[in-house]
Amino acid sequence: RSIDPSIHPSIMLRNLCVRYGIAIVLLAMSIFGITGMVKWTNVWAKALTTQFLVGEEEEVLCADVEDDEDDDAGYQDDVDDLKSYQDNHVDELRAYIERTDAKFGSCQIIYIVGVEGSKHHGWSTVLHALAQHQDPTEEHIVTRFRDNKRFRKAAGMLKNDDRVSPEVVVEHMQHVCPPDDGRHHIVLEDASFPSGREKRDELHAPKSVADMDALIQRLSHPVDLEHFAKKFKLFGTVHFVVLHRPYLNTVKSHPEFDEDSLVLHGNIISGYLRHLGDVLRQTKIPQTLVCIDDLSERANSYLHGQRPRDEIIQRVAQNLDWNLTTCEECFSTWKESSKDAEEEDTIDPETMSVLLEQRKSLHEHWLPLIERACDEL
Repeated sequence: RSIDPSIHPSIMLRNLCVRYGIAIVLLAMSIFGITGMVKWTNVWAKALTTQFLVGEEEEVLCADVEDDEDDDAGYQDDVDDLKSYQDNHVDELRAYIERTDAKFGSCQIIYIVGVEGSKHHGWSTVLHALAQHQDPTEEHIVTRFRDNKRFRKAAGMLKNDDRVSPEVVVEHMQHVCPPDDGRHHIVLEDASFPSGREKRDELHAPKSVADMDALIQRLSHPVDLEHFAKKFKLFGTVHFVVLHRPYLNTVKSHPEFDEDSLVLHGNIISGYLRHLGDVLRQTKIPQTLVCIDDLSERANSYLHGQRPRDEIIQRVAQNLDWNLTTCEECFSTWKESSKDAEEEDTIDPETMSVLLEQRKSLHEHWLPLIERACDEL
């Protein structure tokens, strides 16, 4: 028969599938018997039901194929749903505090913002020592997540569960910053971006910069900083201490988290740096930048006058409104990294080329945040 040329190719394909489907099933019966017939029928049924709509056109596939739909729309729907929940959550939390007349003590919440490999654990120890150094009479009390899980529960960070009821948040925050003990409570959070191995399989999937950026925004892992700030401003002051370490050194620090692949690890780290750079440049939350290279022993040796470490400690303390701005013992447990990429020939040329392209992707996102303070991107 002649075929009407006005018929869409997908309709032609469907008609051919249906027309010859019965013949194929009968042929299977004669060749493979009843068992074979069942198997072939199942395959054919699966093929005929693998279909999807694109606008007003219907596409029917005669075999198992991958769905080629772009995931960006789905990602954006997830992001919009999460943002809507977060806004409603903050409103509900504020209303609950007002309705119950909940009280809290003096509370200062500090998030140490850094990607994996930015020496956030090392700096967290330094900042913790500086906070404890503020008042020997213990009118200050310092809480870190590793010492008190209540704060991270209130933040919705345990098991990456952001959906915590207002009642639970208030209950935990009244333990973290009790209203009747007369102390100033300093809360330090230092979870890196990303944090641990929980989301690794998902983070390994994206093949492009756009896909990685969309995924990171959707995951909000380990926490959405914007939502974090809006929520905890209800309980006290919020401050971000932002860490920058040169990109190649950062990526070289923990490739074991990502199959020992510098390229795969760098794909994730560069994605988070782009995301954090955009968030931090838009937020109105006070922040202090720390250039990690300025904390090294090499940077603080053979110098006359004020050492970079001393300047950083002083600046951080002043920005946090802390009285004591010197701390000789704060670096007593500091450890130098053994994984710095001092020379580019420590990485093979092909891998280095990819890492340099990843670093280049930071120019419009992370670089504006650090270029006037730190020596190297």
